[in-house]
Amino acid sequence: MSMRGSWVERIYTPAGSERAPAPYRAFVPAPIATLEPELGPASIGALVEAESALRAWSEHLGGRAEPERAILRSLFARLEAVSSSTFEGVSAASGALSFAMAHPNRVREENLLFILGNLAALERAARAGARATTFGVSDLTDCHRDLMNGVRPFGGQVRDEAVWIGGAFSTPLNADYVPPPPECLSGALEDLAAFVRRTDLPSVWQGLVAHAQFETIHPFADGNGRCGRALFALVFAAGGLSMPPLSARFLARRREYIAALEAFRADDLEGCVLAICDALLDAITIAVRAEEAYDRAQAELRAAAGARRDSAAARALAYLAVAPLTEVRALADSLSVSFGAASGAVRALAEAGLLVPENDNLRGRRWRCPRGEKLLREIGA
Repeated sequence: MSMRGSWVERIYTPAGSERAPAPYRAFVPAPIATLEPELGPASIGALVEAESALRAWSEHLGGRAEPERAILRSLFARLEAVSSSTFEGVSAASGALSFAMAHPNRVREENLLFILGNLAALERAARAGARATTFGVSDLTDCHRDLMNGVRPFGGQVRDEAVWIGGAFSTPLNADYVPPPPECLSGALEDLAAFVRRTDLPSVWQGLVAHAQFETIHPFADGNGRCGRALFALVFAAGGLSMPPLSARFLARRREYIAALEAFRADDLEGCVLAICDALLDAITIAVRAEEAYDRAQAELRAAAGARRDSAAARALAYLAVAPLTEVRALADSLSVSFGAASGAVRALAEAGLLVPENDNLRGRRWRCPRGEKLLREIGA
């Protein structure tokens, strides 16, 4: 089987073992900075379909009025972060995550910190996409630093030791895959950055190749999957496109996703393209259904509230459907209204039964929106 790169031999010395040092092979991927989409008709058709669908969905989302456009993007980002984290075995209850998002400085649980870090990495990636023509390796390490913030001491640091993936035993001697050795990482990452800076490629092709190459390089000691999937957000933002919850689809069909990355390393670009484009179409469908669920929740809340559409109470409902745990001060900041106006909105919504107190602290009372909590459970966020 041909490979998009070459193998290099290294020696593994088991720590604290009487076993003798043994050779193993690590894979160094071929450069991609000038890679062109030279594909067959089926793959070209899949790319065109996925690119068109992503653009149409992004334009639809962009056509919604504020603040709901921003709120929906926040909802999709939360679903992406939750799914990407869950893929790596990092999960948390929806209610606990809502509290963590409302009070990040109070969070101590590792899984919650990881998910908050994943959200921060996605936000940074989208911002970096707005200036992708100057994208550099430091943007990647910054995303990784956000991901690992408060959880691991090596956030933002390119690894200086070997890593390996899978296998029956925890050694590179029988691993499923051994990424490039540390001395090859700098050149590989600079090449990846040059590919991301290009402006002559379809966004879907550029995103899937950048992601697959990043996962092949595996530049960090931990967090490569989550950081690498954030690259999609960066490349899509560079093309003026929104990020659907791709990881929700990857999580649902894990083997197909892993097979797509393996196909890329085996120089089966056709197989990789077909799998990722199919996943992207499904992710857009997931996003559309989440948007429909949001609209249903909004309609129910507004009908129950009976508030004027331009009132602070009605405006608060847009936020509470996706951030269902809040305090008056936080709500005032979100709505850009006075504390008194936010307090009045909370009082009106509580009287309508749409908000319930989370605690008995009169000075810092938290309020829950049960319908918002139901929405997040419904869409898996």
